[in-house]
Formats: sequence, structure tokens, C-alpha cells
Amino acid sequence: MNFAVCGGKVFGTKKALTDELKIDINRYGMCFVNVNQGYAKCSTVIFADRAAITEDESIYKAMSSNGTDCLLIRKGYVRLDGFDYGFIGGASAVDEENKTIIFFGDIEKHPDYSLIKSFIEKYAYSIEYIREKPLTDVGGAIII
Repeated sequence: MNFAVCGGKVFGTKKALTDELKIDINRYGMCFVNVNQGYAKCSTVIFADRAAITEDESIYKAMSSNGTDCLLIRKGYVRLDGFDYGFIGGASAVDEENKTIIFFGDIEKHPDYSLIKSFIEKYAYSIEYIREKPLTDVGGAIII
């Protein structure tokens, strides 16, 4: 299951929605928004409760029309071994406590870097990244 939770909404493909997940969505007062992308979480960087960055147009449209401030960037600039390209969500982690977005690779090499940087700074978040390495989808990370 690969659902993106943002602004009290759960974004994902209905095909992967289990009965248990439906119960939890209702229990927490959230609502489900169907998108065609099976990798909704991998396809997004979600921060500041209602802000997201994605390369997926259907996720961008769904989030934008459901109260999320969403930035659509060009896809194909994240490396994923064995595939043509990876996803921005899998190439990042969000440290909410320190208001920092960490990228696994040199985000400055992305052609939309200036847009990404401005969007992140709009929410008073900072960026950390690994210089001189390709931006790489590692499956994401959880800050503990």
C-alpha cells in the first residue's frame, strides 16, 4: 500500500484500499481521494501538513483540488536502478521537527530546482542534500 496523507485526506488508488484501511480513514475523520497512481506516497514530498511536491499530474490535480498547495515538477530526473526513472518522494525525507527536507542526491541538478527551492522556502523549510551524487529514489526514509 502506498497512500499519501495530506491535509486530512488520503490519496491513493482505490484498488489497494482494504476494509481495514477504510475503517481507519473513517476513525480518524479523514476522507479518501482516488488517484490512478499506485505509488501516491512515493510520487510526493509532503510537508507542512498541506504542502506537496509531485511529478505526477493526476496527483497534482487531485491534491490541488482538495486543499493542498501542490507544486508539479518535471519527471524523469530521479534515478532508480533498473528503471527509466524514480520518484521524488522516494528520493527525499521530511524532518518536520527541524522543518527540513532531505534529498538523497544533488537536488540542485534537477531542472526545476529554483521552483522547488522557492516552494519549500515559502513554508520556512530548509533543504539538505548529498552534493555531487545523482538524485536517487531509495524508497524514502522516516525520521526518528
